[in-house]
Amino acid sequence: MSIESAEQTAPPPGWYPDPSGEPQWRAWNGRAWTTLTQPYEVSSPIGPGEIVTLGVLRRLRWSGLPALYVGLALLIGAYDYRPSSIPGVNALSGTLWTVEVSLGIGLILGATAVNAVALRLLEGRSRWSQWVPFFAGWRLTRTLSFRLGAEQSLGRWQIAVSLISVFIALATLNPWISGFLLLYPYSVQDFWVARALREMYS
Repeated sequence: MSIESAEQTAPPPGWYPDPSGEPQWRAWNGRAWTTLTQPYEVSSPIGPGEIVTLGVLRRLRWSGLPALYVGLALLIGAYDYRPSSIPGVNALSGTLWTVEVSLGIGLILGATAVNAVALRLLEGRSRWSQWVPFFAGWRLTRTLSFRLGAEQSLGRWQIAVSLISVFIALATLNPWISGFLLLYPYSVQDFWVARALREMYS
C-alpha cells in the first residue's frame, strides 16, 4: 500500500476507543495515537482542534516552563561565576562558562517556542511578540487567566510581582537567592496552565 493511499484511509483527528483495550477514549491526531485519554463516562470529549491545544499546554507545563526558568537560572549562575581577571575560587573556567551559557540560552529558546505555539493556538493568529522570551510566557498567563474568568487586576498583579521577582533575581549576586525568587513567577505560570488543563480541557 502506498503512502498516499494509507494517508487517505487514515481516520480524521478525534477520539476513538483505545486500541490498547483499556476502557477509555484515546486521541488520534490524524497520524498517530497520542498520550491523551478520556474515560468513557465523559459525554462530550473535546474536539479535534482542542486536542492539539491540550497537548501543547501539557508539554508547556511539564517541559516548557521548567526549561524556561532552569535556563534563566543557568544564565544568572553563569553571570555570578563568570571568568574574571581577578582570581577567585568561585569563578568558572572558560569552557564551563561557555557550556552553561549555551545550555541556558538553548533551554530558554526551546521554551519560548512552546510558549509561542500555545499562544498561536489560543489567540488564533501569529504575532511577533509571541516569540519574545519571557514576555510570551507572561502573555500566556494573562490570556489563560482572562479565559478562566479571573479578574484582570489579579492577572496583572501577579505578572507585575513576577517581573519584580525576576529583576531582583537578576540583580542579586547570590545564585541561591536568585533561584528562590524565580520560584514565584514559575509557580504563577504553572498555576494558570494547570487550571486551564483542569477546567478548560477536562
